[in-house]
Amino acid sequence: MNCPSIDYKKRKGRYERYKYELTKDWECSFQRHSFSISKCHSSQFIKFGLANGSKEDADNNSDYCLRILKGYAWDGLSGPTVDTHSSMRGSLVHDALYQLMREPCLDCNKDRKEADNILYDFCRQDGMMWLYAQSIYWGVRMFGEKYACPPKEYKSPSNESSKPDGKGNDEESGER
Repeated sequence: MNCPSIDYKKRKGRYERYKYELTKDWECSFQRHSFSISKCHSSQFIKFGLANGSKEDADNNSDYCLRILKGYAWDGLSGPTVDTHSSMRGSLVHDALYQLMREPCLDCNKDRKEADNILYDFCRQDGMMWLYAQSIYWGVRMFGEKYACPPKEYKSPSNESSKPDGKGNDEESGER
């Protein structure tokens, strides 16, 4: 991935939900194994799809284009970590891809690992130490699903299990 640097500003205000805002449109083309982009290709500030002239090949290796428009706001890295220069592009792209999964323009079950790999790749490309980049990668792998996937429909307790006690145990037959 040879993508340009980003122009952003730190948002002011104690009650701002997002810490950073893009001050210029940003665009990057990159090759990945596959994204499931059949549902939609964009949101208000994010445009995503196959790069011009690119077609998915037999191995599903395709050139994708991600364009994030001026004004897009994101929160940098999440969790017990510090935002650094080496994390800004990765966190921007990662937050944008997770947003597309929540909308849902991308499939969180199929595309989340690709988004997490892209975060790692950008962090390493921007000079982040291997160990720190690995800890960020494994943090989003272990804890990122609830932020990537759209909220699940409410299921009543009676739908939790086909077993009578709702825990997968059949009290009547004595199975445990």
